[in-house]
Amino acid sequence: MGEAGTRGATGPIGPRGQQGPQGAIGPTGSSLNAVPAYCGMFNASCGEVDIAADEVAAMTFSDFMPIAGAWYDERHSVVITEPGVYKLDYCLRATSVTCGTIQMSITNDAIVIPGSSVYATFAPREAFSICGFTLAEVKDGAHLHFIVYSREGARFRLSDGVNLMMLAEKLADLPGTCPVEPMPL
Repeated sequence: MGEAGTRGATGPIGPRGQQGPQGAIGPTGSSLNAVPAYCGMFNASCGEVDIAADEVAAMTFSDFMPIAGAWYDERHSVVITEPGVYKLDYCLRATSVTCGTIQMSITNDAIVIPGSSVYATFAPREAFSICGFTLAEVKDGAHLHFIVYSREGARFRLSDGVNLMMLAEKLADLPGTCPVEPMPL
């Protein structure tokens, strides 16, 4: 047996073959036109808020923003109907009447959402604006509240214009909430 010869030149491309059969239908993907869940409440009414020592006060809102995937419970909470991971934005604008420290938080079914607490210490007659945002896993039927707490008590006057705001925007489904069908091999 002798040595192998040198490789020859590549031949021309052959004719196109027949189209194969259509593959199986894949799982339904998400629609680009799907409406995400969102909601928001704000307050534009002036007034004084008086919080006793060690009291938690749920803030009340005067107006509602457009909504999808949730509903409003009275004027103090949002009830989520589309579970998922939500971005929550919230803000309070006021002028202090007394000195003190307040904690502003968002609760999920009466439990403070980790990372949502924002603190402010102020002197008498000091204008302040405190805002926060966080991400939270929210289940179907969960009530979200905007609360203010003060260990020593606090009194403040809500600013003119929008002085309270809470927004919730769904970013993703919770793991395990969407059925996943196996891909055909």
